[in-house]
Amino acid sequence: MKRCWKIVAACLLALAIMLPALASAGPGAYATLDGHKVYYTDQGQGGPALVLIHGWLCNQKFWREQVPALAKGHRVIALDMIGFGQSDAPRVSYTQELLARSVLAVMDQAGVKSAVLMGHSMGAAVARRVALRHPDRVRGIISMDGALDRPPQDPAAREKWLAEAAAFGAQFAGPDGQSKVKPFFAAIEGPNAPPALRQWILAQALATPWHVGQSSMAEFIKPANWDMQPSQVPALAIVALTPYVPPDQEQQLRVLFPSLTYRTVDGVGHFLMLEKPEVVNPLILEFVDGEAMKVSQAGK
Repeated sequence: MKRCWKIVAACLLALAIMLPALASAGPGAYATLDGHKVYYTDQGQGGPALVLIHGWLCNQKFWREQVPALAKGHRVIALDMIGFGQSDAPRVSYTQELLARSVLAVMDQAGVKSAVLMGHSMGAAVARRVALRHPDRVRGIISMDGALDRPPQDPAAREKWLAEAAAFGAQFAGPDGQSKVKPFFAAIEGPNAPPALRQWILAQALATPWHVGQSSMAEFIKPANWDMQPSQVPALAIVALTPYVPPDQEQQLRVLFPSLTYRTVDGVGHFLMLEKPEVVNPLILEFVDGEAMKVSQAGK
């Protein structure tokens, strides 16, 4: 009997030692891309599955207000694109194509045949690239204040637009480029964003390896990225109503996504999903659980 109690005691002690590690492990996993690890979390059940793609200098934690709500009725995969968050950050060119491949690597590893892709900012452009290259893998797209502008068709206006885009990217290219992150993020955050949220966003951005930040921005502003064909998948654009929104934003997005649902959120900035999740989350679920998704290809 004493021996049994000793065994039980030893097991309890081992469990006590393991519990902190188990609690911190969470649902995280890794996919592999070109020999490098790409981190993701996988929660919930139900279709259609959602794959959440963060923006520039961000990571999967920026969806912290969405994952619990969406995972109640859907499988939700949130990833750190290669170079960001807990993924490996090799010294390579962080092209839009590479970032899109990291999304596909995660979908393959997780066994997701097709999904709704939700991208924030630059992540929306990555989601769109996946849909254009692999339409069979994408049931729909949600653009969360996505960076999806199109250059004007008029030659003179187009040259001006491209020059402005190049100038914007150039501020981050020099040796002091990272110092421009703080004022840039401060300018795009909502006027009502709590100070603690502002500090958290900036800390996450500055934690991104700067060679990744520089390269991904330099690649993103290249003109070739702005001339892709329309994507025919159902799409939802959730747009923050700020002074930066062009007056023809909806019309431009309808060129890129002929099957578009357009929604706006007032009183927020670029990180609207963190600032007003109580408004944003119902818009996401309305689209994902709507008729357009019911008739599109079944995902896993």
